[in-house]
Amino acid sequence: IDGDDTIASGLMESVEQYLEKDAGDLIIYGMSFDYYRKGVIEQTEKICCGHNGRYGVEDVFRSYPAFFYDNALSSACNKVFLAETVKKNHILFNEAMTLYEDYDFVLRYLMHTDYVRCIAEPYYHYRHDVEDIHLDHRVRDFDKLRRNMNHLLQTSLKAGRGKGWEAVPFLEVTADLYMQLLIRHLMNHTYSVKELGERLRAY
Repeated sequence: IDGDDTIASGLMESVEQYLEKDAGDLIIYGMSFDYYRKGVIEQTEKICCGHNGRYGVEDVFRSYPAFFYDNALSSACNKVFLAETVKKNHILFNEAMTLYEDYDFVLRYLMHTDYVRCIAEPYYHYRHDVEDIHLDHRVRDFDKLRRNMNHLLQTSLKAGRGKGWEAVPFLEVTADLYMQLLIRHLMNHTYSVKELGERLRAY
C-alpha cells in the first residue's frame, strides 16, 4: 500500500475468507481513483473489477486484453501475492524502470501461477492530486521511456511463451501503452519540427 493511498473497510475480511477456503495464487480486487484538490476529495472514479470469481491463468492469458483493460493486471497495489511464490522464483521489482514497473512485476508473477481470484469490490483507494496530475516527469526523457517499454515488451513476450500462448495479445497491449506514453511525452515536451523528425527517424 503506497503511503498516500488508503484501503476501504472490509478488505482484510474479504481477502481472509478466500485465503482460508481457496488461497489461490493471486487475489485481485477493484480500485477507486480519488482525485484530491487541496487535500479534499473532489471526485471519485470507481473501477470495479469486471471479472469476478476464480480463473485459471490460461483463461487470463486467453482473454488477456480484457483482463488488462479491466484494470486487473497493471497495478500491484490491488493484489495479494503469495510470498512463497515471490521468494521461490526471485520475483523483484525492476528498480531501473520508472513506468509500469508494477505491470512488469505482475507479468513475471503470472508466469508462476495456476489461477487467480478476482473480487469486484473497489477496495483500494488510489490518490491523485489534481494540481500535479498534468506534470508527468516520468515521460519527459524519451530514451528512458523507450528503454522502459522495450523491457516491458521482452517481459510480455516471455510471459506468452512461458505459458505456451500466442504472443499477439501481449504485443497489442504493449503497443497500445507505448502509443499512450508517446502522446503523454509529446504533451510534456517541446520539439522543433526538425528535432521531432530526426527523433522519429532514429526510432
